[in-house]
Amino acid sequence: MNRGHRKKRTRGHIVADLAVNFVERQFLLAGHVIERTYTDYGIDLFVSTFDASGEVENGLIWIQVKGTDRLRKVDRGRAIAQQVEVAHLNHWVAEPAPVIVIVYDASLDCAYWCHIQAYFENLAGFIMPKMSNYKTLRIPVRDKLDLAAIAVIQKFERNRAT
Repeated sequence: MNRGHRKKRTRGHIVADLAVNFVERQFLLAGHVIERTYTDYGIDLFVSTFDASGEVENGLIWIQVKGTDRLRKVDRGRAIAQQVEVAHLNHWVAEPAPVIVIVYDASLDCAYWCHIQAYFENLAGFIMPKMSNYKTLRIPVRDKLDLAAIAVIQKFERNRAT
């Protein structure tokens, strides 16, 4: 029987799934709960955190995950460049919950993170572009997503909740 052409699982699909899986694993290893969104309006995951005694903490952390096989390094290799939609940024910077953009490098099986609200607060005199559809983030390569980074990200959520 000739079935004709079928849908294909592309490398992009695989990298996207690996990226989310990597991020989920990091938060799970740190003892937190992570949920995937089914309708993606710029947020892929929600994280509920727990304190050292295992009690749930107030608030959520919002996560947007980007995956790639070819990380674009800039600033002499000290940062990675990641484009994000300005429409998402406008939403994220006004969000009271911490919004974290995580860029996963499938070739090295590692990820880098950026706390969006802090990123833009630290850009002196920055005005969100009105005519552009995209803004390029520069995420320092020192900001690798690991258990130490998860503890730092958890503090953003704790500080917001107080």
